[in-house]
Amino acid sequence: SGLVLLVAFLAIVGVLAVQLLHPVNLRVAQKGLYDGCDRCPRAFESTFNAAMTFSQQIVTGDSWGQVSLPIIEEAPESLLFIGLVFITLNLMVMNVILSMVVDSSLKASEEDTQRQLREKEKAAKEYADQLKNMCQELDQDDS
Repeated sequence: SGLVLLVAFLAIVGVLAVQLLHPVNLRVAQKGLYDGCDRCPRAFESTFNAAMTFSQQIVTGDSWGQVSLPIIEEAPESLLFIGLVFITLNLMVMNVILSMVVDSSLKASEEDTQRQLREKEKAAKEYADQLKNMCQELDQDDS
């Protein structure tokens, strides 16, 4: 469920990035600032490319300065959008990881609780058997 939300968010910011960042990215490419980078001029060309660019930059931490910094230098207002996407995606990824940790901890806790209940039941049965044996030993006339 968290992963689905992450993919949906990437799609939404991908659409916004095509509208907001792609025109700026084209201006940066026309200035020749992407020499040696074949993918950079197409980074925000489509929703899929934008989602892949954000995944590459934010989720994996790769090539942050190669595309984003020239765009921010060309249009400083884009820092607000890129910064919000960066912060939100990082929080979402951490949330997905944390939910997996919490889920496995809850499973382990439940298994531990079940084990403790079995041990208590076993101990209660042993005490009941001991009490029964003591009562039988004290009963002199088998009444």
